[in-house]
Amino acid sequence: MQGPLEVFSRGAMEALDAEPWKCHLDQKPEDIGFKECFGFALKSQWLPLFEAAMDERCPKPGLMRGKERCSVPGVVAFHALKGVDNWKQCYSKVLLTNKQQAAAEHPVGERSEYIVRPLVKDEGNSVGDRTNLVLGLDQCKRSCDWTYRCRSFSYIKRDGIYQCWLKDKAVSAKDPNSTDWNKLQAGFLTYYKVQQTRQNYGY
Repeated sequence: MQGPLEVFSRGAMEALDAEPWKCHLDQKPEDIGFKECFGFALKSQWLPLFEAAMDERCPKPGLMRGKERCSVPGVVAFHALKGVDNWKQCYSKVLLTNKQQAAAEHPVGERSEYIVRPLVKDEGNSVGDRTNLVLGLDQCKRSCDWTYRCRSFSYIKRDGIYQCWLKDKAVSAKDPNSTDWNKLQAGFLTYYKVQQTRQNYGY
């Protein structure tokens, strides 16, 4: 367990709630205390995800990258940032990086072409939700175009409100259909981008 980013499952927290006397979290730094508590005392399994964080003190290849800071997409935590001003500077750089990535994929004035199909079984990972839209399908397409890593989206019109869930999956017509009866009954559809060339979109 690495200090900058610690995620606990509900099961792990329930195990701690059931036997809190096995852990002494107030006597050690939190990352060491949590590791001993959950890993040894409570016998919880831990899953490494070092690539999700960037730590300037851990530049080892394959672990946390430390040379570049606040400008690498796909990182959810940066460490260490001491002081409010340093945090704000990093946050601003993250926002700028995301905008630059989206602009590189979709230059101003260019729009992706989308194909509609039945809801796909494997929708991919979420890259954002738009659940209270008034402009409809076109607004969903624009949102996907300007969201980094968005390749497709799940879409539904319900009670006069347009909703779409942006996904990172590059869907094709050959992908299996969803078997989720509730979503199928509700009328969910999948929209996916026509695959563009590297030259056109900078992929």
